[in-house]
Amino acid sequence: LDVETKDFDIELYGIGFTDAMRFLKAEYGEENVTVSGTTFNVIRIKIPEKTVLLELGIPRIEREGENKRGEFETNSVPGMKISEAAVFRDLTMNSMYYDPLAKTLLDPYGGVGDIRDGVMRACDLQTFMKDPVRVLRVMQFVARFGFRVEEGLENLCADIVRSDDLLPIDESTVKEKIIWFEEGVGELGKNEKGVLIPDGSLVKKRVMRESEIKGVTTERLTAEVTKMLLKAVDPSAGMEFLRRIGYLEKYWPELSALVGLTQNEKWHREGDVWTHTLQALNAAKEILNREEMLGRIVEDEKDVFELTVMFAVMLHDVAKVNPANDDGYDLHDSEAVCKPLIKRFFSRMSHVTVSEQTRMRVIVLVKEHMNYLAMWNRRKDGKDVEGETKKMYLRLKGDSSHHVEASLYMEAIINEADVRARNPNGVNFKPLRVTDTMVEGSVDWAYKKSIDLAVEVKHGPKLPKKEILDRLGVEKNTDKCWIGVMFRCLSLDEIDGIVKIGDVDDLTNRAKRYRDSFTLLVRARGQMSGKTEDMIWTEVRQADDPRVLLEVEKQI
Repeated sequence: LDVETKDFDIELYGIGFTDAMRFLKAEYGEENVTVSGTTFNVIRIKIPEKTVLLELGIPRIEREGENKRGEFETNSVPGMKISEAAVFRDLTMNSMYYDPLAKTLLDPYGGVGDIRDGVMRACDLQTFMKDPVRVLRVMQFVARFGFRVEEGLENLCADIVRSDDLLPIDESTVKEKIIWFEEGVGELGKNEKGVLIPDGSLVKKRVMRESEIKGVTTERLTAEVTKMLLKAVDPSAGMEFLRRIGYLEKYWPELSALVGLTQNEKWHREGDVWTHTLQALNAAKEILNREEMLGRIVEDEKDVFELTVMFAVMLHDVAKVNPANDDGYDLHDSEAVCKPLIKRFFSRMSHVTVSEQTRMRVIVLVKEHMNYLAMWNRRKDGKDVEGETKKMYLRLKGDSSHHVEASLYMEAIINEADVRARNPNGVNFKPLRVTDTMVEGSVDWAYKKSIDLAVEVKHGPKLPKKEILDRLGVEKNTDKCWIGVMFRCLSLDEIDGIVKIGDVDDLTNRAKRYRDSFTLLVRARGQMSGKTEDMIWTEVRQADDPRVLLEVEKQI
């Protein structure tokens, strides 16, 4: 593959778990040797004075106990043959071994030939299906290496999708694993969480039975999806694999709805919305690689930045399932249309991997992506967009109660990917070159503008909250439902330029109107719906822009 190896997966033969731990602790120090996870399968070694982290495993077999309560016996088998151990690997390309002492490559399942042929094949279909997450592992390998999937393996992946074994379940619904041991002699070590490991390699563990709870935790599913988005060379290939095996239709209906969905041919000669989305993902990956080479993406924030952009590009047109307006334009960028679909998509993702802030960023970036294009076109036409740019910067950044921290720079990358995804001759979802589009230079401009505005705006508008509350005769810590809603609306008014920043007189007058208008609205809705006022206030507070509920232009 001509790819530099960064991870070393080492398996020890001819030595038991106990002896291996004793030797490694003596060699590298007890503090540098830990055991990964609750099943204690992997020994981790931190090399002193270096940043290298080695992971070592010992061949093992796992048998289900006879009592059917989810109990297993795990035995280290240092004398196991490599061909016997390799069958538990997922793919032939991952089943090869290199003996550093004999300097010999061991390839019991023909992995070298499959790599040369560019094909992914299971070592054994029966062992492959024991872990359904391997389906998504195949997906990310397709996107990263461009390999085709052998027919039998692809059919098996489709069967696993149909079986409900990939149903996403939240980690909080899974009972904590209970670990206990056979009696041993002394203490052997500690795992990553500091749990003592007594001497003895025979471990009895009680785990969640997939036969008892159908599905896989969202953490494991999301990890494979994010690997694909971050490491893919051709993300469209991974997405197409998910479409072929039925994963989209079953688990990502928001994206499945884009397959075959027609668009306005005046703007989209590339085909349906699905084709457009895959071209956009490929373009986004090219752009991110370019920006990284230019040194513009902060290294410490790289993964979060790129994941936000890739998710936003993936979901930027999900609301095109809604009909176009009378002018033929799709109303797919409005908050009311796109937000519920994006939130539903993310409901199947782990909050550990995809944070709430990342989700908020994706929603606001999708919501603003057409506004950015319109602003860029006006700028190219020679119009003054300084005020408009600042307002968008502030909307993307968020206020003191909504720390979104999206940026014009992110939006410009998404916009370039969107515009480049209109290639009528895009074989394998190849996007247009940026030089063939109207957005050449947009990302450069937005990057510089983001830096300039960050200096100018710093932390965004700060409302004089105490002074406003004093003028309203309300103590600051008073528990009033309307206070948070009122301040959110005032912040948005400042961002939109409706009121001058810091104008306490105007802000106070508008605060009174918001207080009175929302109080009337909540009472009226409560009477009509039968809901309590607390429930209505909760709905109002959850709106990104509560002013929409009041039709501000008419009522204030």
